[in-house]
Amino acid sequence: AHYGDDAVSAVDTATLAVTAVVTGVAEPFALTVADRAYVSSAAMDGDSVVAVDLDLGMALADRTLNTAARGLAAAPAGDVVYVARCGDDVADIVAVDVTTGRMTVIPVAHGAGATVDAVRTNADASRLFATLRTAAGSAVAVIDTRACRVVQTIAVEGSIGDIAVHRDGRRVFATCWDDERGGAVAVIDARAGRVVNTVAVSGMPTQVALTASRAYIALGDGISVLDIATGRILDTVETGRPVSCLAVNPDGTRLYIADFD
Repeated sequence: AHYGDDAVSAVDTATLAVTAVVTGVAEPFALTVADRAYVSSAAMDGDSVVAVDLDLGMALADRTLNTAARGLAAAPAGDVVYVARCGDDVADIVAVDVTTGRMTVIPVAHGAGATVDAVRTNADASRLFATLRTAAGSAVAVIDTRACRVVQTIAVEGSIGDIAVHRDGRRVFATCWDDERGGAVAVIDARAGRVVNTVAVSGMPTQVALTASRAYIALGDGISVLDIATGRILDTVETGRPVSCLAVNPDGTRLYIADFD
């Protein structure tokens, strides 16, 4: 998603060639992919989610959200898209039925300054995890997607940037920043409902991507590689340019790094 260019592009991972560019999507920001891509779009008349066909290279439809859209997550089956929203003193998540367009609101928090940002699902989409900030601090909210309600709120020290859900469905990794302690990655046990490990990192971590055994953490002009089993930083990959975001392929053999030139 190219926020400044009002465009979305698709890259063929076999050839690393751009295969489609969809223009006219106003300020695209958050992006998630199932059978097609879904992109948050900000326009003068309100935020929306736009469905994009990356084979045809065209926008298919959009759904107005009424309030500010933040993070997105698509169910693996592609039947539901979850959108984090922030309004006046309220933060919630909207579950959008892809076929009908019907929206179901999941309340998350109320109060001045309440925000919900990154959202991620587990493998079977039975649970949704969302970063939450309120006057009480930062937390990860755990949502039962069938009941459409928050079932747990797990406090995390520092400001959360991004989260990723391990394929075991139990562990959630969160990038954090604290003015006194600096950057860290918090490892959350979702079943126990608590942080079980905190790994200090050098710099401000912005995003985390997971394989079965590794966590890749975006840090300024580089990537730190974390061994999930031991909680140790194994390596650092210098990119030479500020890292924008990360993606890892399903079998964990390729890491894709977007940056700013």
